[in-house]
Amino acid sequence: MQAGAERAVAALAASQHGAIGIRQAAEKGMSEKERRVRVARGQWLVVADGVMVVAGAPKTWRQQLMIAVLRTGGVASHRAAAALHGFDGFPEREIEVSVERQRRVRSIDFRVHRVTQLENGDVTVVDGIPTTNIARTLCDLGRVACDDLVEQALDDALRSGCSQRWIEETLARLDRPGPSGTASLRRVLARPDRAGRLPDSVFERLIQRVIVAGDLPRPVRQHPVHDEEGRLMARIDLAWPDIRVGVEATSEHWHTGPRRGRRDAVRHSKLTGRGWAMFYPGWNDAKEPGPFIADVLRVHRERRTGSSTAL
Repeated sequence: MQAGAERAVAALAASQHGAIGIRQAAEKGMSEKERRVRVARGQWLVVADGVMVVAGAPKTWRQQLMIAVLRTGGVASHRAAAALHGFDGFPEREIEVSVERQRRVRSIDFRVHRVTQLENGDVTVVDGIPTTNIARTLCDLGRVACDDLVEQALDDALRSGCSQRWIEETLARLDRPGPSGTASLRRVLARPDRAGRLPDSVFERLIQRVIVAGDLPRPVRQHPVHDEEGRLMARIDLAWPDIRVGVEATSEHWHTGPRRGRRDAVRHSKLTGRGWAMFYPGWNDAKEPGPFIADVLRVHRERRTGSSTAL
């Protein structure tokens, strides 16, 4: 094999986490004889029908996912695609691929989804791995994940700058009866409390729902507070601005680290100095919200009825 072809094969394998399809290697100039010699020498390992890996390449989740894609001729999808896109709540654990329904795939040890529609526009490449794009992944996820996890992924995608219009247009194109996952995304988008500013985290949305379930009025999300000179001083996660009661949905009372702790303490001092009553619920308050809700209800009622110090 010529040096140029050798380099091309090595470069492609490196870009695919050490894995390469036998057909890909042939297209780059590696003959069957050359391939057999390298396998016999232990330079390449045959790991599946039509797939090799470079000997000594780290065995990672991404490599195993790449092997699955090469074995099936499909693309990473569903929870695997969600993990590749970095969606909150989806660790790099599942091996899932989608293939067109007419493609024949042997019984294998990972999950294969047979799909009717898999257009080129629905596919992208993430870290060398052909993958359903963000909008298509969100449409598929409901087939293997609950609505709350689908919403968590949707919020994460929107926070990263994805267009909701693009997501909704993809949903309209793919939406159909049956186990496609689109019904879940449709239900999530229709949730009434999705109106308004996007929360900063899944925890913030969870705390808001705890508050509403506790018979408190729906708060304003991401309410800006300005100082005497009109400069933005803080943006409160959840607030009732007319009575200056706010909730910061943090997993701890203060953020971790001494520098961040001092900054949060100063911010808290400024807010209380301007008459705000602040609450800082943690994960335990989301699981057992009774005491937290009772405290917020008490202060809310006091301020609403004017029994506390005038603001």
